[in-house]
Amino acid sequence: MKIIVVSAYTLTARVLGEWLLSPWTASLWKVRAFGNNLRINGKAVFMLEEAVNFLRLFFCADMYKKNGMILCESCHFSVLLFGKYVRFLGIHKRLYLFNFFLHDLGSSEIVQKILKFLLNQDVAMMAFSSSERDYFKKLAFNADIRFVPWGGEPGHEIDPLQIKRGDYIFAGGYSNRDYDLLIRCARKFPRQRFIIVCSRRNGITETAPPNVEIHKEISPKEFHMLLAGSMATVIPLKNNVGASGQMAALAAMEFGKPTIYADLDVISQYFENGKSGLKYEVGNAESLMAALSLLLEDQSAREKLGKRAFFCWERAFKGDRMAQAIADHLADFMGVALQKPD
Repeated sequence: MKIIVVSAYTLTARVLGEWLLSPWTASLWKVRAFGNNLRINGKAVFMLEEAVNFLRLFFCADMYKKNGMILCESCHFSVLLFGKYVRFLGIHKRLYLFNFFLHDLGSSEIVQKILKFLLNQDVAMMAFSSSERDYFKKLAFNADIRFVPWGGEPGHEIDPLQIKRGDYIFAGGYSNRDYDLLIRCARKFPRQRFIIVCSRRNGITETAPPNVEIHKEISPKEFHMLLAGSMATVIPLKNNVGASGQMAALAAMEFGKPTIYADLDVISQYFENGKSGLKYEVGNAESLMAALSLLLEDQSAREKLGKRAFFCWERAFKGDRMAQAIADHLADFMGVALQKPD
């Protein structure tokens, strides 16, 4: 019995292969990903990747075998459409999905109708916030959907000696960020330095004042070095569109940085307001400025917030808790035997 892992990455199939017991095995079906190699907008890249990989699935003989299942980490629309297609041929495929990030696409009525059709099959899914779980539940009444906060082993290369208290406030990330709001607020603190790390696709319309530096398209290592050297961090999410900001939030917690975060559950699930972070009302400049003022005026409060954030990360989000939750869910859904290696 085989679990085929559809992914752009090799790690999931390798780890799953170590956890599976006989007669189950895991193999990787590697997704063809284009990412930033093409100079076209993100949605065009997304549609091209889905189309190319659906054609590859269509001509892959191994995918038509009746025994086994598909675990999908990438190109979810392609896999769901393929699942509907083979059901038409009389081949029943069980599908397990995670890392299914829709961002702004999720608010489209057309996309929701497509998802409602595609998810009407034998599907289980792990979401990474309660709102994301509820969103998919409304579209897939019969699907087995759970949620666990996104987490896992850090994927950066920062030495603990590189973590220091700098003189700037850091904000970074590429999806669902309201950097225009942060820049407007930063103007009210002209003596305070801010560093923003983003993508050319973020579409910032505000002109940055002298105290705001904007870095675009830098490497992950440079990103985390800037975060590690900051005084504090801000995670200025724009809309409630599901997964966004988790990696920045957890890295900030690991580095012991006091963090200001938008009041959306995808991020607020990691913090306790006033103890391990400071919450502000999404889209509200006055609320964000109040949090910034509190942070900048009280060094002792900054230190306490940072220490508590690190403690919470170490206690609740460090390690492979997310992987274990996914493995347990998969075992329940498939009735497979899983055993975590020593």
